[in-house]
Amino acid sequence: MKTAIILMTLIFSWMTVSQENMITATYDGLEEGSYYFTDEEGNTHSFQGMEDSVMESYDLSNESLVGRMFKISYRIEEELDVETDETYDNYIIVKLSPIQ
Repeated sequence: MKTAIILMTLIFSWMTVSQENMITATYDGLEEGSYYFTDEEGNTHSFQGMEDSVMESYDLSNESLVGRMFKISYRIEEELDVETDETYDNYIIVKLSPIQ
């Protein structure tokens, strides 16, 4: 029984960590290391990182991609600021698909 509880706990914690979110938004550009997108409702989304596989396919530092619409899958990683001992969220792009 104890093993089953531990196993279920591990499965549920893995499910929350690996959850991906998705939005459709227009690329606004790269500024101070963050990638900015604006969705159809006018909300700005900032992403602090990108999976290597996405970086190989799309060079978002290239100005020619500004203004293009993408379907963006991302995950949120919680980070600890060791100086302030506070946590913050990093938004990481895991998939990027252009919309024609």
